[in-house]
Amino acid sequence: MNGYVRLHRKFTKWGWYDEPNTKAVFLHLLLTANWQESEWHGETIMPGQVVTGRKKLASELGISERSVRTALSRLQETGEISVKTTNKWSVITVENWSKYQMSDGESDQQTTSKRPTNDQQTTTNEEYKNIRNKDNTHVELLPYDEIVDAWNRICISLPRVKRLTDARRRKIKARLEQNDLGDILNAMKAVEASDFLSGRGGGWRASFDWLMNSDSNIVKVLEGNYENRQKVSKTQNEFEAARRRIMEQYERAVSAGA
Repeated sequence: MNGYVRLHRKFTKWGWYDEPNTKAVFLHLLLTANWQESEWHGETIMPGQVVTGRKKLASELGISERSVRTALSRLQETGEISVKTTNKWSVITVENWSKYQMSDGESDQQTTSKRPTNDQQTTTNEEYKNIRNKDNTHVELLPYDEIVDAWNRICISLPRVKRLTDARRRKIKARLEQNDLGDILNAMKAVEASDFLSGRGGGWRASFDWLMNSDSNIVKVLEGNYENRQKVSKTQNEFEAARRRIMEQYERAVSAGA
């Protein structure tokens, strides 16, 4: 892997910018795509292409395969990528890859090629640090902040999250391995709507840590285990009143016969 990519500020206006998993997958493909032509298992891999698969992407990004599949589908639908699939791997092409390599009117490759070799190496290493941490492992592109912000915005009846601790990061990462971001957001909405979980019914109430503590809590919320009970209808009330009258009449009749 060599060099860097140019990312314009207008990327923040990109259609999938507010969808964390799709954004993470696209940026990862952009950063890992070939920068020069190469051969792999008899296949010519062109600049802007990357050989990968859903399982590999899920492992590298720390998200579920389902989330990767959804993200790739979205990126294909909007023309950001194209995918050539074999029975063993996929070759993903980042469409318009060259525009992420060009500065305003000139190629960064051309500019860099005019510098001394040592200067090129220094520049590459400094830029590479932006996407790698000190342990030389991939920087996680998980939506930690977005999930916390969503909780504070949706669950207004419950305590706000004020600190994104390491323990909370671990819980969020674990939940995203088995649940789509959309499922987690829907669970938050259901928590706020529940009188029991929100504490409106009195007594115990849920918290961010409770929801993020296990997949089973998210599943129970999504399956409606904590939904508010339906109010008894007028017909049911009338039925209960009639039943009580009949029972009272029966008991009086039994007493009179005795």
